[in-house]
Amino acid sequence: MPSVPRNRRRLWPLALLSVISTALAQSPPTGDLYRHYAGRRDPLDLDPTRIVVETRADITPDTLLLALRDKGVFGTAAEPTGVPRWHLIALRERLADIANLRAMLDRALQAAPVQFAAPVFHGMGGAFVTITPDLMLQKQPTATARAIDLLAELVPTATVFDGDFGGMPGAIRAHSPARNGLDVLAEANRLAEDARIAWAEPDWQFSGRADVIPNDPGWGQLWGMRNTGQFGGTAGMDMDCDLAWDITTGSASVRVCVIDNGVQQDHPDINQLAGADFTGQGGSGGPVNACDNHGTAVAGCISAILNNGLGTVGTAPNCRSISARTFISTVPCNGSWTSQTSWTVSALAFAQTQGCRVTNNSNGYGFTSAAIDAQYATTYAAGIVHFAAAGNNSSATIDYPSSLEVVNAVSALASNGDLTSFSNFGTGIDFSAPGQDVYSTDRTGADGYDDPGDYALIDGTSFASPYTAGIAALVLSQTPSMTAPYVELALRAARDRGATGYDTTFGWGFVNANSALRSIPYGVGLGGSGGFVPQLFAGGILCIGNVITTTVDRGLGGSVAVVCIGSTAAAIPLFGGTLLVSPPLVLATVGLGGSLGTPGAGSGTIDVSIPNSVSLANASVYLQAGVLDPATPQDIALSNGLQIRIGPVYGVVGPITNSIGMQLQPIAAGTFLMGSNATTGSPYYSPNWERPVHQVTISQPFWMGKFEVTQAQYQAVMGVNPSYFQGASWPNSASRPVEQVSWNSAMAFCAALNAIEAGSLPTGYHYRLPTEAEWEYCCRAGGPPSDEFHYGPTLDCGQARFYYSYHTASSCGSNSTVQVGNYLPNAWGLYDMHGNVWEWCRDSWDGSGSANYPAAPVTDPYVTSGPYRVLRGGCWDNYSYYCRSALRSGDYPANLNHYIGFRVVLAPVLP
Repeated sequence: MPSVPRNRRRLWPLALLSVISTALAQSPPTGDLYRHYAGRRDPLDLDPTRIVVETRADITPDTLLLALRDKGVFGTAAEPTGVPRWHLIALRERLADIANLRAMLDRALQAAPVQFAAPVFHGMGGAFVTITPDLMLQKQPTATARAIDLLAELVPTATVFDGDFGGMPGAIRAHSPARNGLDVLAEANRLAEDARIAWAEPDWQFSGRADVIPNDPGWGQLWGMRNTGQFGGTAGMDMDCDLAWDITTGSASVRVCVIDNGVQQDHPDINQLAGADFTGQGGSGGPVNACDNHGTAVAGCISAILNNGLGTVGTAPNCRSISARTFISTVPCNGSWTSQTSWTVSALAFAQTQGCRVTNNSNGYGFTSAAIDAQYATTYAAGIVHFAAAGNNSSATIDYPSSLEVVNAVSALASNGDLTSFSNFGTGIDFSAPGQDVYSTDRTGADGYDDPGDYALIDGTSFASPYTAGIAALVLSQTPSMTAPYVELALRAARDRGATGYDTTFGWGFVNANSALRSIPYGVGLGGSGGFVPQLFAGGILCIGNVITTTVDRGLGGSVAVVCIGSTAAAIPLFGGTLLVSPPLVLATVGLGGSLGTPGAGSGTIDVSIPNSVSLANASVYLQAGVLDPATPQDIALSNGLQIRIGPVYGVVGPITNSIGMQLQPIAAGTFLMGSNATTGSPYYSPNWERPVHQVTISQPFWMGKFEVTQAQYQAVMGVNPSYFQGASWPNSASRPVEQVSWNSAMAFCAALNAIEAGSLPTGYHYRLPTEAEWEYCCRAGGPPSDEFHYGPTLDCGQARFYYSYHTASSCGSNSTVQVGNYLPNAWGLYDMHGNVWEWCRDSWDGSGSANYPAAPVTDPYVTSGPYRVLRGGCWDNYSYYCRSALRSGDYPANLNHYIGFRVVLAPVLP
């Protein structure tokens, strides 16, 4: 490894603050166990009490323990995981360290029955996680090489056996000949660290649980469908399924995939098509062992048949469910199961090939997976709406996979409409539905929860989720052309519970089948809006079948409001395009600050009345709006407790990955407090040029680079790599930030990137360096101005790449950059905003040390005069002081060094 040059030129005005050089390099401690997940290095929590082994053939636990003992592996128990020939070995003595673990695995592999051995890790909620010999990966869309060729280059001993893994473009699954799980983990990490690969991981084996709490079985009434006060509930507190069925009971062409432990394929009261088994046990979608009961009860909540003289009915009785058996239930029955990552990926691919429009997964996984994340996202983009149970731990954190952004998480309600005592809730919850005293299908005869009954009365978010999935199927039965986001929007016509509007206990509210069918959001929004359709709410509830008289007392400049009523769709010409509205009878069309069809400026007031003479029976009421100028989505208060949600036409609608694989996060417009007023008594004392703290408004949304520009990205655009930390001496250099880049070169990079991306840039937007106001806004990510870092008031060595922590008074041993995304992101999903490399900003600076901020509020500040250019964020060679959110530094635009890099924004054009 070459020595780091010591002639480090200090940055102006950091010379005023005395930069302290780094000491000797310290390598990371050996033996760390980690995986790569969600763009970061994720530590694995070793279980020192167990290992796992796969045997060559079926074997009794006692015989296996004796064979292991002969090779010096002393186990007290060999517990089958549920997957054939896999056993968890409870060790007599705890593993002391990673070296001890490797030695233990090597000894286990010497036992004749054992063909593979691996460590065991702690998963979520008491689950176990382990490694199998199979590898999974997906290449970056911009990588020119095939995934199979990348695998051959990086892990030449692996053999591909699934070249179209899950139907995901560029995804493959391969088998490693390595017999030690630590070696397979190392191979997966080596793949994940290559910039040409989007994600890579072993095919994890893990346990989880079905989110169900069976109680005493018995006949009962379906209060969730029509609540008359049964189970001590509140009459009318239900999903109004009987009213919804007057419109549709579902279409046989709409299919719902049930990802579970199997659905009884010949149950007389479930409307279903033939399923499939992805566990290798050949169950054809049905239960295999005595504990595979959960899926049958889940399927009944969706598609139990209506009016057939048998037990119960689902929310979408004429739709069809399809079983994808993905879990092997634990015997004896305790509600838990074992699975592998690839089984869920394959189940989702199966759902797509079978034409399913909806999936339901009423299970809480003990682990997270990049492959599962990617497949949920891929199938959502293909039009499938996903639902999952929030979990039954009375926790304010929802389970995985319901925690995924593209999966709708559902909490459980009791018959009085309140959250049950067992249901999870919290950030990411989408909807709530009946989950207590649910009467559903059970396996027939002696099997199932209720022996010998064919139905059971059960509790759990497991049943709230499929109830909601069934309502989504009804919506698609009525309007098959709807995309997944629009189905979700229709479901938001729910009964409001808790705080007005969305909240983290009930999400958008208690799902209502009748309201969802009567509020199909036909509006397609305006160009660039991403299909955002504002709607009229009263007390958080979408107004359905009400007589409304209201006044919009505040409007956005250049916006237009449309209020409509009727039963079918109509088209209204709007700003050179067409806005589809439902229904067609237009009661009011008003342009705020301009006539309809003409962009206006300023704001205005509109009065909208729906007269009593107009019948609202079986009709929907909308207030739809388009905003010409970018603006933060907001709620506008109306009279009578109504409100309109208005969103931007040119608003940022989601993350972007461009043609060179650069990932950018959407940043909404907003206001924050910029600068620092830290006193001389603070270790983070702020100089004059960080004062005073003042209000800054970022008026337009934009996208910010998720990571600093990497060496691979700079090479792809500019054809050169100027970085010092590159080559074999610096591992993973392609994914380290580019450095030794001047401000002039960073500007040239942006110009070249704009030329490459010319055909895909939003109108009025281009790639550029962020202004320092945009940079600090993104760094703080909504945190309080009193916090010096997005982590809080302090910065520790494990949170960023820098040299010395004031908080712990300790050296971090940093002597170089690290690959981007090595530490946790901030609240807006941005990595390395503190440390790693200084980042160029667009602004000029006079560098006098007296360039104080203005005291008055400012909007979109941007300085264009001065000999220097602004630098932000600190670097690997700095004390934590210099990594503060508010710290300002600078250098000449032609200067460069091995601690200066940059990141880009896709933002409105600046002069």
